[in-house]
Amino acid sequence: MYGQIFIGVWWIIIGITHLLHNKLFLKKSIIHLLSEEELKKYQRGMALPFILLGTICITMGIIEKKEYLSIPMFILSYIVLVAIPLFLLLRNNKKHTDYYF
Repeated sequence: MYGQIFIGVWWIIIGITHLLHNKLFLKKSIIHLLSEEELKKYQRGMALPFILLGTICITMGIIEKKEYLSIPMFILSYIVLVAIPLFLLLRNNKKHTDYYF
């Protein structure tokens, strides 16, 4: 549970730094590949998925601790909920850099 909360907070911090257009968590190859305006659009597209991933991870950590769901239902709901932000991340990468990763 505490690991999930820590990772969730970390992803929210990464999302906020992308929202503020800070280049701290960007690879140098992406910084050199994109122009300044494209880089801002790229980071704006990265902010929401990271914040969503962090929120989902924190929420699922709390649900795991409270034991509201059975294990198969917990795993299934976790996979379904995390698939949405991961799709948004991959789509943003493909849109701006022509690569999925």
